[in-house]
Amino acid sequence: MTTTREVPLIIEDCALMTAGVEYSTDLLGLGPGFDPVKAQDLIEGFVERFRAGRAKGPLDENVAAYLGVFWGMSIVQAYGWEFVAVKIGDWRGFGIADAERRYLALPVSFFHSLMHEKARKEPGPAALFEAIGAKSLPASKPGAFTILMQ
Repeated sequence: MTTTREVPLIIEDCALMTAGVEYSTDLLGLGPGFDPVKAQDLIEGFVERFRAGRAKGPLDENVAAYLGVFWGMSIVQAYGWEFVAVKIGDWRGFGIADAERRYLALPVSFFHSLMHEKARKEPGPAALFEAIGAKSLPASKPGAFTILMQ
């Protein structure tokens, strides 16, 4: 069994965090100090419009990654999770985790699949946001990095 271990964030991770939050707040019409709970409806609405081909304006080719990072930032702000980099075997990823590292969410890959795959991933981002806030998550031990979605 391959274990998941935390590795240092690199400059590219930090650049993605900044770009994702800046792009997404502009895309969703939010300003500094946005309410992470209220942002969930805006995120869900945009994803639905995107999937239906009704998203307005020219979109950056990285819109799914940026929106994923923004969704992750909303969890960081609302629930005290942290951005982390992890290695699983030879794979390196970037996501968010709770303080005890029980859970890991990979929002960039999650949003890429939400926005680009034909089959809709369930639960959606708002439902996962609520589940994280309610601590309605599967049993996990500290340091386990149980992946919630990807």
